[in-house]
Amino acid sequence: MNSHENRHGDASPLKRLVRRFPDYVPYHGFYDLRCFDMPIKVFKSLWKIQDFLFHVNKNKEYYKKWHPSQWQKAQEMSAEYQRILFQYKD
Repeated sequence: MNSHENRHGDASPLKRLVRRFPDYVPYHGFYDLRCFDMPIKVFKSLWKIQDFLFHVNKNKEYYKKWHPSQWQKAQEMSAEYQRILFQYKD
């Protein structure tokens, strides 16, 4: 095993995630979760949250006008998402 390989024979955690989750594509304006070294369970959870936040943000004017409490909850979820994500930043 060379210095760039890990016990799985891969060059990086990113390559493992790309192979394991080929359907994942980060949304414009969001961090690429594959660039963070996190457990698979956390990756899957943050992917779901990222997807939800993307769709809420696409309709933010609607939420702000007609469902401000849900907009507030989405903002709180976004803050928690980032707090968790940045625990895995190198």
